Amino acid sequence: INKGLKVLLYDTSLLLQRTDFTVADEESTVRRQLKTVVSVFDAFRISEERYILPAIIYYEPGIAIQFEEDRRMRQVLLLQVEPLLFANDPNQGAESVLSSGVELMTVFESFSTLTITQMARDERFLNKILWRYYNDLELQAIEWKIIAAKGSVKISKVICHWVLRGL
Repeated sequence: INKGLKVLLYDTSLLLQRTDFTVADEESTVRRQLKTVVSVFDAFRISEERYILPAIIYYEPGIAIQFEEDRRMRQVLLLQVEPLLFANDPNQGAESVLSSGVELMTVFESFSTLTITQMARDERFLNKILWRYYNDLELQAIEWKIIAAKGSVKISKVICHWVLRGL
């Protein structure tokens, strides 16, 4: 999952850098992709909070608290991206459009940097914790709960698309 999410972040960052916000089609394309990022990462956060956090809090409460704080920090940045996606006024001048694009790029860059750093840390520590306290069947049960959750199929298709693009 993390690989697909990282590819989505990298691709979106490149798209933002190449976008001329004064060209309506380019601006629309990047906003559409950013909306995908927001929805995917929001669903990802919810599944982490519902299934991963409870799996570690009993065994490693300090790590669980840090894990939860990381998610909060990421959510704060994601909440800063979201209003910028809808702040588009076609009647604003080129300077205002470009300024809005730069602001969007800056906030997204902060979100991406934090998220990739957190994912790397999760891969190093969180996975080890899960493997330490749970066997294969128990981890598979957690995985099936995540898959069965409402909205997971749509998000799984999006993530799968990005995993395949990263191959």
